[in-house]
Amino acid sequence: PDASGTDLFVLHEGTNVTVKSTLGEWSEIELEDGNVGWMPSKDIEKI
Repeated sequence: PDASGTDLFVLHEGTNVTVKSTLGEWSEIELEDGNVGWMPSKDIEKI
């Protein structure tokens, strides 16, 4: 994960994700449709 990496998809506020793992300040997430990617952990709110 890196801020200069390629965007694979765009998430909108309120999108449900599952956090699969964390690495430093990044979280690996999985969407309900099975897509997987990384995003800054600070942008995720636990509900």
